[in-house]
Amino acid sequence: MKRRCQNPRSPDFERYGGRGIRVCDEWRDFAAFRSWAIAAGYGDDLSIERVVNDGDYTPANCRWVPLEVQARNRRSSRPVTAWGETRTLAEWIRDPRRVVSQNTVRARLDQGWALEDAMTVAAKNHKKASFHVTVE
Repeated sequence: MKRRCQNPRSPDFERYGGRGIRVCDEWRDFAAFRSWAIAAGYGDDLSIERVVNDGDYTPANCRWVPLEVQARNRRSSRPVTAWGETRTLAEWIRDPRRVVSQNTVRARLDQGWALEDAMTVAAKNHKKASFHVTVE
């Protein structure tokens, strides 16, 4: 968190500090951050998330969430509506109705397909070897 907000050499700096995201002064002291983290429900299986994506890292704007929840709330998430429900594409890819590969779904969506079709229309039959059996 501090690295990506404060270190211009960090690979993530442009998406955080480079666009104005800061860590509050209170959290520059690790003991204060640790106290907040524990009180806010920290767990080893959780990740810190900013509630308002353009807001700073502050006690009022952060919470602990599972990684899959945090991934869904990224600016790069691709929300898609199908069967009357909106989910991220990453969530739809795990849906049991999908009968084609993830790459096929993504390519079809890029071509303008509706998600229901992109996931459920079987790929065209590939040429398969045919064998003729002669019975004597």
